[in-house]
Amino acid sequence: MPSEGLSSLTLWGRSRTRERLNGLVLRFFEEYDRGALTLPSSPRLEFRTWKTGDLPLAMQLWGDPAVTSFVAAQPFTQPQVEERLEQEIARGAKHGTQYGPIFSRASGELVGCCGFCPRASPAGVLELGFLLRPAFWGQGLATEAAHAAVKHAFEVLGAPAIFAGHHPENAGSRNVLQKLGFRPTHFEHFGPTGLEHPSYLLRPEDFREPPPGPTGA
Repeated sequence: MPSEGLSSLTLWGRSRTRERLNGLVLRFFEEYDRGALTLPSSPRLEFRTWKTGDLPLAMQLWGDPAVTSFVAAQPFTQPQVEERLEQEIARGAKHGTQYGPIFSRASGELVGCCGFCPRASPAGVLELGFLLRPAFWGQGLATEAAHAAVKHAFEVLGAPAIFAGHHPENAGSRNVLQKLGFRPTHFEHFGPTGLEHPSYLLRPEDFREPPPGPTGA
């Protein structure tokens, strides 16, 4: 009887130990996932990532010719929007970055997208991109989104520099980049528009706060 009691106690103790270990492992991965999914933040905008099932949102953005006029020679078809959404989700899974959706904190509406894709060279450099729906133009939201994303890239992701480019006629994007301290470097051919896009680079020491107030882009 004593040996049976000891055996039961031992098994109970091992079971409790396994439970504690499983709990620790689960909490570790929960904390790891939260850290991996840390996103930029700003006063008026909420950032998140694209997910399966976001096609209606994606259509509001990339399906609007006014939104894509500076990033594509022709409006996106629905299959192209579906493909773009899949690409963003895949990029997020592989690299931990994407041009994720941004929402108004006040209304919950989709404002646009903002984020990064990795550059092939130099190593570690991220490419900034942002698009806003027409209803949100001229309120300073593009500047706010880009500033929050860049700050996150330098302080959290550890990017050594950030690249950006824009359509030659997109004065709004040019102004946003200049406000943040991006320096022009060269012109780069952009396949979707078939044009040479002005291109810029921003290093941490050149990054600056934009002028206060919700004005301009």
